[in-house]
Order: sequence, then C-alpha cells, then structure tokens
Amino acid sequence: MTEDPGPAVRTYHLTLRNRLAIGALLLVAVGLGALLFAFGVALLLGLLVGGAVLGTGMKLYFTVSGKRGALSRGGPADETKLDPALEVTAPNKTLPPAASGLGKAGEKASETPRS
Repeated sequence: MTEDPGPAVRTYHLTLRNRLAIGALLLVAVGLGALLFAFGVALLLGLLVGGAVLGTGMKLYFTVSGKRGALSRGGPADETKLDPALEVTAPNKTLPPAASGLGKAGEKASETPRS
C-alpha cells in the first residue's frame, strides 16, 4: 500500500479579482524599479564626481609641486629613441596575376585584350 504524499513542492498563487488592486500592485512594482534605477544612477554619478575630483587634485598637486608625477614612468622624452635596426616588418607578398583575377593593366584575366 502506497500513500500519496501530496505535492512535492508547495506552490502559491496570487489571484486578484479587483482591477484596482492589480493596478496598485503594478504601480508599486514600477515604482520600486524606478527607485532602484535612480539609486544606481546616483551611485555611478558619485563615482564619476569622485574620480574627477581626485584626478583634478592630483593634477594640481603635481603642477604646483613641480614633480613629474608618480604615474609617469621612464626617462625624459628626448632620451627615448627608436632603433631602426630593431624594426620588424612582415614580408611583402604579392599574388600572381591569375590568382588576383586581373591581367595586365587592370584588365580581367577572362577577357581578351582589345587592340
């Protein structure tokens, strides 16, 4: 004898027969979403303003103190020189005329030249 244990998962249903209650529930849901969106935008604007203030303060400090800044690395620009011997370039490969589809002087390979 096996007994039916009933539903394995409890389910809940929200049934609203009043249109005013449905409208109020939707209004609350949309308002909550708008509130969360506004809070997120305010956080992003706060980060933006904080970064601008911090960057401006660092720029003013380095300008007033005459320091180059801790963020710039390497020597002065006149000491940095490029060595042409270290330049690496790809070999220049050209396609044969038959592969490119063009014959002499830009004519198509399938056409016969006109005289």
